[in-house]
Amino acid sequence: MRPRIISLNISQGGVPKLPIARARITGDGMEGDRQRNLRYHGGPDRALCLWSLELIEALRDEGDPVFPGSAGENVTVSGVDWRQVVPGARLRLGPVLVEVTSYTAPCRTIRASFARSRAGRISQQTHPGWSRVYARVIEEGEVATGDAVSVEELQLSQRRLSALGSRLSALGSRLSATAGRRAWGLEGSCLAETPDPPQPRAESREPLFRAPRVPALL
Repeated sequence: MRPRIISLNISQGGVPKLPIARARITGDGMEGDRQRNLRYHGGPDRALCLWSLELIEALRDEGDPVFPGSAGENVTVSGVDWRQVVPGARLRLGPVLVEVTSYTAPCRTIRASFARSRAGRISQQTHPGWSRVYARVIEEGEVATGDAVSVEELQLSQRRLSALGSRLSALGSRLSATAGRRAWGLEGSCLAETPDPPQPRAESREPLFRAPRVPALL
């Protein structure tokens, strides 16, 4: 299936968020959407919440009454490999470009979407790969249900990780070399020079016995 937007969801605070046909997305989020608790929701780095239809369907197969928008996501997508949707990845939603900033921690307000109120079922800490994600908006625009979705910079992110790994490896080698020089007393030297051997102490030439001084007679 072609990756696409399945549902755009808004509310005046709380859940469920209800579907709309199209919406304008800005750096502040989806127009018409509100959050009750701005301490944990909203803001530039949490402008949008995204989730996968395939995960929702899998949870429904487990018996959870979750549906698009019921867990509070603004954008429900389909056909996207959710393993690629990690912090740092960029997604193109129609004309809009967003960057994933973090995983979304489940809160008690979404408990009704899960059997036995087990909202922790979509916690990234306990169930990696099932979490919703927060994203910031890079390029604003208007989106509609059915718009194409693509992961734009996953390969670039992987190259960045590879480059970071190379830099860390080089740093580890330099630290090991520095530790070796310190162990041999060579810190500050670019060559492995052999330190000079200790010089023997000069022998004392003081006599073993010194006669007492006798005062002169007047």
